[in-house]
Amino acid sequence: MIGGEGWDRFPRTGVVQVNGWMASVRERLRHRIYRLRIRVRRSIRTVLTTFPALAEAKSDLQQAFYRRTKRPFEREFRALRHLLADGDICLDVGANRGQSIDALRMLPFGVKVISFEPNPDLYRRLVDRYGDGGDVSLLPCGLGHEDCRTNIHVPVYNGYMFDGLGTLHDDETDLWLRDEVYFFDERKLDTVTYSCDIVTLDSLELDSVAFIKLDVQGSEFSALRGARQTLERDRPTLMVERPQDEIIDYLAPLGYRMYDYDHEQDRLVEVDALTDNVNMLFVADRPG
Repeated sequence: MIGGEGWDRFPRTGVVQVNGWMASVRERLRHRIYRLRIRVRRSIRTVLTTFPALAEAKSDLQQAFYRRTKRPFEREFRALRHLLADGDICLDVGANRGQSIDALRMLPFGVKVISFEPNPDLYRRLVDRYGDGGDVSLLPCGLGHEDCRTNIHVPVYNGYMFDGLGTLHDDETDLWLRDEVYFFDERKLDTVTYSCDIVTLDSLELDSVAFIKLDVQGSEFSALRGARQTLERDRPTLMVERPQDEIIDYLAPLGYRMYDYDHEQDRLVEVDALTDNVNMLFVADRPG
């Protein structure tokens, strides 16, 4: 049970254990919707690889739509209304084109966003779009378990660059695409490599981190290993895309529990396995 000071931020929701027949029906429906979303996403990416010139227009229109409708690009961000407060420091690790920056700006209170993006092309676009200052700070580096200079590998398929699938692991560039594009043809796959800096979060000595979003294509565990002091000191809420078992096992001894966001009921549900949602939330027990 979550308790302690500050947890009145769950005004209408609380944390519940889901069981019973209605929960089973709801889970089956959510799974069907999830499978439909996967098929739609795969179809869109297949079209983009067929007509690469549409890529920029698609990205700009998509972000403009989310901003205008005040809908975060991933619904798990809605749960942060109950977990964060005005002025909190939020880390956006793997900023890409600024989707998480926009989502955090949609909260009903202001937060300070520090975004990390090691891809130099994407970093320059972020600076052009958001500047560097005010409520957003941009850093041209990634996070890992040690400070180093390394390479980031970005897959290019049939002339379309999947900049959101850049990875530090050069042997994995095709793994992300095989299930994301219909009629995948390995002969159409190429890779663009950039040099980039990786630092540990602990080395930055940031104060009072309240939230960390991690979406770094397989390097999430490495980033968390380099953030252990921050996790132990600040107990930030974490949002991790499809966390592997090693991440769950690493966070458990630190007092973190894994939650799924039930967007229909607007509540967090404690779980011990992954669900159909893209992101899982990890909330640390508060002392006292």
